[in-house]
Amino acid sequence: MAPPLPATASPDATGSGSATPGPAALPAFADLDAAGRAELWAALALRHSPGIGPRTVRRLLAGLGSALAAVQAAAGGGHGWSRAGVRPHMAAPVANGAWRESARQEWDAVRGCRCGILLWTDPRYPARLREISDAPAVLYCRGDASLLANHAVAVVGSRLCSRAGRGVSADIAYSLSAAGVTVVSGLARGIDREAHVAALEGVGSTIGVLGTGIDVVYPPEHADVFERMESTGLLVSEYAPGTLPLPAHFPVRNRIISGLSVGVLVVEAAARSGSLITARLALEQGREVYTVPGPATAQYTCGCRGLIEQGARPVTTAEDMLADLAPVLGMELAALAAPCPSPSGDAAARPAARPAARPVRTPKAAQPAPCPSGTGGSPDEAILALLRDRPGVHVDDICRTLGMGAADVSARLVLLEVKGGVRRLPGMRYERM
Repeated sequence: MAPPLPATASPDATGSGSATPGPAALPAFADLDAAGRAELWAALALRHSPGIGPRTVRRLLAGLGSALAAVQAAAGGGHGWSRAGVRPHMAAPVANGAWRESARQEWDAVRGCRCGILLWTDPRYPARLREISDAPAVLYCRGDASLLANHAVAVVGSRLCSRAGRGVSADIAYSLSAAGVTVVSGLARGIDREAHVAALEGVGSTIGVLGTGIDVVYPPEHADVFERMESTGLLVSEYAPGTLPLPAHFPVRNRIISGLSVGVLVVEAAARSGSLITARLALEQGREVYTVPGPATAQYTCGCRGLIEQGARPVTTAEDMLADLAPVLGMELAALAAPCPSPSGDAAARPAARPAARPVRTPKAAQPAPCPSGTGGSPDEAILALLRDRPGVHVDDICRTLGMGAADVSARLVLLEVKGGVRRLPGMRYERM
């Protein structure tokens, strides 16, 4: 018998108490209205129906607009599924309710979990993730959901990494975050952890994609990082709360790591590394792939050498990646580098409004500084003047001398490097070209 459909499709209309979420917060279970609960229940129906995989679910979502519409069409014999490119006979498991028991288990787990719920129908669902062929119908989240609107770059690599690999991943992740780019990784040991910890120090922060339930800390020794990411970063998972770290989950979640990102950096990878799966998925999704070249004889970098042979771009700094991604990121970086408003306050002299894109996440301590006094020009001109008089200046000295925030300086230096105005030297030092 076909399942009854919303607003009565969900098992019940009760849930644990929760404060009303702020305007940018994702709703918890108790905050979902009848339509939201109906959509969640329908998404679980599709997820738990035998014979229906993520690619089929995504085709239904894209073709019919929602999980609810797909379940309603299944109840009508599945003829509407053909509009989404899915054969009608595949709707039988949905129509006969074969999903109910396992879907109810996930429903109860979500109801008792402290997490935000991101549905496909929510306008905050990331546009880049929505593009991939097997995007999840629902994600569970803890932390700052506004990071989902940022441009992001994935940084992944080996769990058994070298000291040099840890240092490179931390340096690149910190620099990306300082420039306002969010770093995505998988919260595994090694390179992933280093990337998350470093990115938490910048305004771009970091997103961790879990291969477990949103409430399961894995590996256990990363409890400190989990806590920090719940506070100032973001954790996401497609798995039901309480899901344990089964080996098969981690390769599957890698598609979300690359799907959220404009590019993927592989720092270290052996010949059979999970990071290479992420790189392959990134290529399939049309993302840029980068890798850090390593010693020619090292086993832990042979996967990276293979990626370079397949066309991945070798990089050693975040600036290398940002310069290459400038066509994608340029809109946001250019907004940071806009000239200062006229002292007269004349509206015609003010910089144009920022285009409708991701908001750059800048805490109060990292807000772009006003034009340095006495320079008589823009902050870019002030940086160039400083480098003309003092070649080889460290980026921290630029910030202190001009009274500018690290994120603002990093973004401007990237643009100036792309334009050929400055050159980056070893040790985060810069000189004028």
